[in-house]
This record gives sequence, structure tokens and C-alpha cells, in this order.
Amino acid sequence: QSSVILGQKNVIREHVTIHRGSKPGSMTRIGDGNYLMVGAHLAHDVVLGDRNILANAVLLGGHVHIGNSTFIGGGAVFHQFLRIGDFCVIQGNGSFSKDIPHYCAAQLKNRITGLNVVGLRRQGFTAEERGEIKKLFNLLFCSRMNLTQANLSVDRAQEDYDSARRTLAKLSGSPVLSDDQVPDAIPPVAVSLNTLETQMAGINGANPPDTNNLRALEQQIQIEQLNYKNASVRLNPKFNFVVGLSQDQQSYTSNIGAKYGVKSYYYGTSVSWSIFDGLATRGLKSGSLARRRQLEQSYRTMSADLIEQAQSQLKQLGFAARGMAISDQYLFLGENGVRVRKDDMGRGLASQADVEAAQMALFDARINAYNARLDFLLRTTEYLSTLAKDPAVAKFSAPHP
Repeated sequence: QSSVILGQKNVIREHVTIHRGSKPGSMTRIGDGNYLMVGAHLAHDVVLGDRNILANAVLLGGHVHIGNSTFIGGGAVFHQFLRIGDFCVIQGNGSFSKDIPHYCAAQLKNRITGLNVVGLRRQGFTAEERGEIKKLFNLLFCSRMNLTQANLSVDRAQEDYDSARRTLAKLSGSPVLSDDQVPDAIPPVAVSLNTLETQMAGINGANPPDTNNLRALEQQIQIEQLNYKNASVRLNPKFNFVVGLSQDQQSYTSNIGAKYGVKSYYYGTSVSWSIFDGLATRGLKSGSLARRRQLEQSYRTMSADLIEQAQSQLKQLGFAARGMAISDQYLFLGENGVRVRKDDMGRGLASQADVEAAQMALFDARINAYNARLDFLLRTTEYLSTLAKDPAVAKFSAPHP
């Protein structure tokens, strides 16, 4: 047998029809505190939660599930097997054949128009909770992503976050930071372009930055200088001096005890000179000299490029500092805007929707400010790395020879 299960404190007005379950053992369930106005129709196997309002002539097809605290306007019709979430508001005379998520406002034909802001406020949701709901709504609907893509973005962001913490631990030699140790915000950056400009003091073509690449070129130049010297002396005469002493014992009788010692001294000088290797030696000298000249030119070019790059990075740092100052000013204005809207709402001059709009503008300003601060810090790191004056690298222990 099928059945209808009714909860407590439901108001069912005239001409409301409620069908029981369609199969043996199935049921149509209605929770507590619902208000069903004239002519509403609940088909078989409908599940209605608590504190819902169905206005006149609302038609629910079979197996429709509705959550809690949802308002449905008169004449709205719903196809079978739909799911309607909690705290929704649905315009009358609409027709729906697709699910409606929690907290949403819907109208016409399968159209989500935004959040049920007024309903959420009336139901006691705090401003922070409504802000979080709006973030999720924007992620799902305003970013043109479906739920699967949104979950992918969240998972990817979490992995990037965990990877950044592991990388920092490896670079600093410290344990991986916990979530509580990671700040929720990038603090304001104290800009001192004069201090950054002083890092360029004394750096020029004759005194370039002390980078690893330039050091490697210097060592290669020194090696070629030694190769050139070796090749230069290959055709010089070679002199060898020999000085020696030999000692021996001899006997001319059968009496082995009658021996006498013989000592001989010798010395000598030998001279060698290769006269048939001139072409090969000149080739070695020319090759070594050409390589050294090429390395010296590479050294000068790299030095000039590094200095030009550092100068360009310093200019970009100035632009980033100006952009950061502008974004910080917008952040300040956004914070003031929220305070003003809250004061206006307390005096009856603004609505909760106005406050929430100001809060969303503040969220955007905060994100822009954090991005500007991060951009300035990254550009500062690149600039100091170009000059080989990164203080973080300076703290590392020197490599073993």
C-alpha cells in the first residue's frame, strides 16, 4: 500500500490536492509548518520539507522534492523528478524542468536570476554567511563554469596552495606551514624605491653584477688564457740538465774480501727544439685566442644586458608601486563604503542589498590590492636577483668547494 505522510502545523487551504505514492510502499511526504494555498497540487511521491509556502495553483509533478523555507509564486508548474533547494524564491506563472539550487531566485522558464537575498536576510543569515553564499553563486553561475569545472578549480587551487607551502619549506629548510600559520591577507608593503635604487650604486660595465653566469665566463676566460700561454711556449727550446753519482765495488782475486770501491761522477746537458710543429702550434694559439676574445665579448654583452635589465626592472618597480598605491586607495574607499552603507541602513537610508553590494565591491578591491602587492613583491625579488643581491639567497650557506 502507498500513503501520504503529513507533518505538524501545516495549513492546507481550499481545493488543494495531494496524491499518495504511486507504488506499494511508496509515499508522498509533507513536513512541518507548510502553507499550501488554494488549488495547489502535489502529485504522487512528492517530498515537501518544512516551512514552505506554495501560492495558489502551484503544480508539482510526481517525485518533485522541495527543501525547506522556499516560497513558490502562484501558477508555477514543475516537471516531475525535479529538485528544488532550500531558501529559494520562485516567481509565479513560471515553468521549470530543471533543478533549482539552494538560495536561488528563479523565474520564467528555467531561469536563475540571482540569490534570494531578502529571504536569506529574513531567515537570519549573517552578512558574512550571505557573502560566502554569493561567492559560491558567482563561482558557479557568473564564471560560466558548471559544478564539475568549479570542483576542478577548487581542487586545483588547493593543490597549488599545498605545493606552494611544500616549496617554501624546501627553500627555507623549515617545516611545512600549517593553515593557521599562513596569513589570511597580504599586509601593506612599505615602498622605498630610493633603497632599491641604491642597489644599483657602483654597478657598471667595469663592475657588473656578481652573478653565477658571469663567474662561469670569467673562469672560462682564465682557462683560455692558460691554454694560450701553453701553446705559446710549445716551440721554445727545451733544456735538460743531468747531474749524477754512481758507486761500485770490484775484486780481481778469488778473495772476495779484497775489494775496492769505485766512484764515478757524471753530468750533462741536453737541448731539444721542435722545428717542424710551427703550423699546429700557431693554430692552437689562434684558436685559443679566438675563443678568449669570444668569451670576453660574451662577458661584456652579458654584463651590459644585466645592467639594462636591472634598469628596466627598476622602472617597472616604480610602475608597480604606483599601481599598488592606487589599489590600496580603492581598498580604503571600499572599506569606508561598507561602513557608510551600514550606517545608512541603520538610519533607514539604505537596504541590506545596498550593504551587500558594498561588501562585494570591497571583496573585489581587496583582491585587486592583494594582487598589486604580490606583483610588487615579485618584481622586487626579480630585480634583486638580477643584481645578485637577493637577501634570501645571501642567508643560504656557501656551497662546498
